[in-house]
Amino acid sequence: MITEIQSVPPYLGVTNSATGRVWHDRQAARSLEPDNLRKISHQLGLKNIVPDAFVEPIAQSVAGRGITAESLEDYLYPTLKALFPDPDAFMDMPVLIKAILDALEARKSIYVFADYDVDGATSAAQLMRWFRHMGHELKVYVPDRLTEGYGPSPAAFDRLKSEGADLVITVDCGASAHHALEYAASIGLDVVVIDHHLMHEDPPKCLA
Repeated sequence: MITEIQSVPPYLGVTNSATGRVWHDRQAARSLEPDNLRKISHQLGLKNIVPDAFVEPIAQSVAGRGITAESLEDYLYPTLKALFPDPDAFMDMPVLIKAILDALEARKSIYVFADYDVDGATSAAQLMRWFRHMGHELKVYVPDRLTEGYGPSPAAFDRLKSEGADLVITVDCGASAHHALEYAASIGLDVVVIDHHLMHEDPPKCLA
């Protein structure tokens, strides 16, 4: 039997944290509707994940996080396929794919410009493995953290251009490198940006 949950007023009327973040009342979530709770409890019971005495409170905890009976399976048994967004949802994805495939077909010189942290290193490693699988050897450039700083620069693009780069793929950087990317375009160097950092202005001028 599902116990009806009552929303509790904020303690002392406080609705924000000290840093200004808004606290959300999980008990007021639509996912806590009795029908959804019953379905989640039923599924938890069938899976024998927890003892019967804990099914209801765990169902309430799960539902309070916005989980519905339909999304419970993905929540309990997450997979990359289910959690990753549709690749086509990323900005300029068709342009990026075409640029890379065209460069591969033409056997052009492709460089990866990787940030020096773990995000950049692992991204570069994944690209290297994929390109090797496609029969193409990438060249990787990692800027010096102390002398070059973060992200691409005109000097770095000059260097890559002088080494014969036709296409540069930046990973974990580039989303805010407006000046550097405009410079790359001015010297005829194609650049595509793969970066998880949020842009707070218009995207930089680059191929994709």
